[in-house]
Amino acid sequence: MSADVCASCGTPFATLMRTGGRPVVDARDAVTWSLIFPGLGHRLAGRPMDGLARGSLFAISLGMAVLLMFTGEAALTTIAVLVLFLGAAVAVYVVSAVEAARVARGGDLLVGSRLLMWILVGMTFVSVGALALAVASATPG
Repeated sequence: MSADVCASCGTPFATLMRTGGRPVVDARDAVTWSLIFPGLGHRLAGRPMDGLARGSLFAISLGMAVLLMFTGEAALTTIAVLVLFLGAAVAVYVVSAVEAARVARGGDLLVGSRLLMWILVGMTFVSVGALALAVASATPG
């Protein structure tokens, strides 16, 4: 009980308690999960925080695009912001699927999660501005 290594093979017992690196995932499975919802493929491939960043950006972008579609506002600024959010949602959707395959094969990300989180902060500010603009233009007077 006091031994630190196996007497037969010399393997340290501490290595038996460690969790492995990234899970082995088929690239096709990672892409399939990513196409269901961006970020799920990254999570499956052992990169949950990267998946969270992509899923959050996709949800906010798509949610704001849908919200702006239902405002009924036809102002040029509203349409421009709608196109911005819709474009961001499509870009995150496509790039996440490609990245999920790369990560599952042991490759690296195309876009770092730190950059995505800063984009998310910027999109949040644009969202608040777009909502304020929609409310201001819908308010009579």
